[in-house]
Amino acid sequence: MIKTDRLTFKNLSKKYYYHPGKNEFYKFDIRESESSIKGFAKQYTISGKEGIDEKIFLSNVKPVVIRTLTKNSGIKFNIVLTCEMKKDGVDIIEVPFLSKTEIVLEGTDIIDMYRKVSDKIMESIDTFQMRGSNWRFKSIVKLNINTVIYKPLRGSSYFPLPPYLANKQAIINMKNKDDQCFKWCVTRGLNPIDRQLHQDRITKQLRIQAEERNWNDIKWPTNLNDINKFERNNMGISINVYGFENCVYPLRLSKVGGDTKIIDLLLLSNDVTKHYCLIKKLQ
Repeated sequence: MIKTDRLTFKNLSKKYYYHPGKNEFYKFDIRESESSIKGFAKQYTISGKEGIDEKIFLSNVKPVVIRTLTKNSGIKFNIVLTCEMKKDGVDIIEVPFLSKTEIVLEGTDIIDMYRKVSDKIMESIDTFQMRGSNWRFKSIVKLNINTVIYKPLRGSSYFPLPPYLANKQAIINMKNKDDQCFKWCVTRGLNPIDRQLHQDRITKQLRIQAEERNWNDIKWPTNLNDINKFERNNMGISINVYGFENCVYPLRLSKVGGDTKIIDLLLLSNDVTKHYCLIKKLQ
């Protein structure tokens, strides 16, 4: 256990962090510094501390950042670490170092994600200092966490296929009257019928077959991220999702390995809604 003259690390609040080189404790507070209308976009700020380098700072604020991101799932975010850089002991400038934009969803490994964004920032600082301009790190000014609400694509009610796709006869467009097109496509893919006619109908038999699967925690209409839940609930099934705009392109490729039943879906959109279809064969 790390000790100082008056305090032990165990007895300190989680907002306090230890600097081993200085044998001192620091407190890092986070505040919401900006917010857009209805909270669609937010910015959180942690002020820097004198005498702490970028590596120790990023390590020490890690729990604060992770708690903040955990409370705000369903977002895109990036982190900007602003540092004072000095040259020849006289010139001082503030330089922002940015991480890549990441997405936080339910079940996201935020600890691993924070490691990646921290590594990216450290890499940017190293690159800046190696450019031959003699700029060197002086101090941390602040760290900003910029967030925006993330709303992934959702599949909804039925609409006819575009003629180009319909003519290929490689897609089953389920004629659902609800917002559960994902369920009916997956169930038909797991229970194909030989006859060409009526493959797209939501029959009594298809409804019974659908009950053989676990749809717990799946939202209707279904977004791409809910598919992870379905795959976890139903072992042995892999689901790929494709989009179409002049050509077919992947939106989601399953990470489930091994011997699985593969279902390929097409997610289409019009001016009103989005809709899953079942791909019989990729061409």
